[in-house]
Amino acid sequence: MIKVLKTTARRYADAPVEPEYMEFGQYFQENAERKTPISWVVLAKDGEKLLLLSRYALDYRQFHHECIPVTWENCDLRKWLNTLFLEEAFSEAERKRMVLTFHGASADSKYGNISNTGTGDYIFSLSSDEVSDLLEHENESFYRTSPSPVRCCEPTYYVCTRGAHLDRVTGCSDWWLRTPETDNNHVFFINSHGLLLGMPSDVSLSVRPALWVITGNDFQEKV
Repeated sequence: MIKVLKTTARRYADAPVEPEYMEFGQYFQENAERKTPISWVVLAKDGEKLLLLSRYALDYRQFHHECIPVTWENCDLRKWLNTLFLEEAFSEAERKRMVLTFHGASADSKYGNISNTGTGDYIFSLSSDEVSDLLEHENESFYRTSPSPVRCCEPTYYVCTRGAHLDRVTGCSDWWLRTPETDNNHVFFINSHGLLLGMPSDVSLSVRPALWVITGNDFQEKV
């Protein structure tokens, strides 16, 4: 059995904390020809459900194909995650373990903008509030503190070949969240130093999927 968290949520900014990993699904990571197992960070536990966030950035895509007011509900990234990526990365048996997660209409607690009008997703990007709750790292600290070991994300070699920027200092890349900024033309993302910033929706950034799954005896713990 995989070791699961005893609390509802885990804040990886609270040192010392060692992330827990597991493998689930397969995707292109070393190249575009062969799939390898996807490593996930266990972010939270709710009964028999686990909230997983990909350990590495798995793709490089636009939030939306044009810079217009767009929410998570209507963006291209949500459609891709719940169709092509879902089918490409997971077997039928694995898809049955996924939990349909409902994201109601909600506002970012700091900026007050509406992130969507309500969606049901098997796979999603984290919201700005979820990142603050689970992977806290205040912008006000800037580079004076070490970022969360989970908040900064390394891209796979496959993602780099697709054009992702790799920071020379951190070895990490920028990754999309699902929360738009106030004007909805810009979307929040986490940069390569772990900071929360905004970017036009038609820019390509790394993609770091998240999902809820039901645990089972065949889930193996990965260190």
